[in-house]
Amino acid sequence: MSSLESPLQENYVLKKKICVLGGVEDYKDEFQKELSSNALPIENKRNIGVNISKIEFSFKKNEKFEFLLWNIDCRQQRAYLRTIFYNGAEAIIILISETKVDQIIHYLNEIQARLPSVALVFCIILEQFTKEEIIYRHFKNEDFNSIIKSNNIQINEIFEPTDILDQICSTFLKKDKYKELDNSYIIDFIPLNLLFVHSDVSDDCNDYYEPETRNTKIIHQINT
Repeated sequence: MSSLESPLQENYVLKKKICVLGGVEDYKDEFQKELSSNALPIENKRNIGVNISKIEFSFKKNEKFEFLLWNIDCRQQRAYLRTIFYNGAEAIIILISETKVDQIIHYLNEIQARLPSVALVFCIILEQFTKEEIIYRHFKNEDFNSIIKSNNIQINEIFEPTDILDQICSTFLKKDKYKELDNSYIIDFIPLNLLFVHSDVSDDCNDYYEPETRNTKIIHQINT
């Protein structure tokens, strides 16, 4: 590398948009708070259905990333809005309650229909069960197992929230630098006390709600 190229390389920052989904709204808010250097007031999420923050992240010391993290409200009253915030996202993190692991299938179908080339990380938050218990209860199911195999979904155990960003950065570099086009789908397991080391936040998971329900109703009303 020439002396002219070196400073440019050092200052090069990859800027990416990441969405955060899932029915655990308090956990998503805490996740955003823990990782972000700057954030808009969380009231934005309650008022307009999304809150945006910035994450400055160094991957393996020499790769710098700047993420815009879009924390999207997935409750029933906002379900019709959420897909309008997906535009431009290159990765999606979905926080999954151990009590509603089946939501993985719903969100996978939703995202594949809209963003087929996005990096996708499901993070199952362990509170009462172990990784092995969840796998035995859910992943041995024939349909679930088929989905994991057909989509080549990696299964990992992680120990801090920044591990998710490491995985996403690795995927981005493979696509941007090495032109690898394969989709990256990951299921992570992490205990709650490792996900949020500095807080005692608790949450109840909402049900999954189809995003088009209200849109379809509005369109029907306009056309009649």
